[in-house]
Amino acid sequence: MPYTKTTWVNGVAPPISAANLNKLETQYDEALATVAITRVRKTADETVNNSDVLQNDNHLLFAVAANEVWELTINILALSATATPDLKANITVPAGATGALQWIGSTNYTETYAIGGLNPVFPLVATLGLFQLKAIVVNGANAGNVQFQWAQQTATVQNTTVKANSCIIAHKLA
Repeated sequence: MPYTKTTWVNGVAPPISAANLNKLETQYDEALATVAITRVRKTADETVNNSDVLQNDNHLLFAVAANEVWELTINILALSATATPDLKANITVPAGATGALQWIGSTNYTETYAIGGLNPVFPLVATLGLFQLKAIVVNGANAGNVQFQWAQQTATVQNTTVKANSCIIAHKLA
């Protein structure tokens, strides 16, 4: 059933019914209706073996239009057989975009980088780890994708896996 804004009459309340309860309104409804939230969920595991070259993740990307500003969080579930390869990551953005990213690891350690600069490194072990990349992307005149990239920090002949249910949650700020 499509939403229809209620026309309120001073001193008269609409009768309580399931249909009217679905029409509850607040002073925030119109403001929240304009907030763009993008959610991208990784639907399958992805594995890299013996490669330290950043590669595009198969699932974790979203489109941005020219001159948009986005705040995003990438939640990464990852593991490796040993701590040797670790995991490095970054994001790519359309040409002309600027911004910064910060990584937050399972050891309560954070570092901040310019987009396109150094690649944050996440220490991996044989148990599942959760890592976050947070970023602000200020796009320029070119539309394109914000794309999560990752690889082994040290090329190692063993599987490094970014797991299904890793995700991006992004909010369009402007």
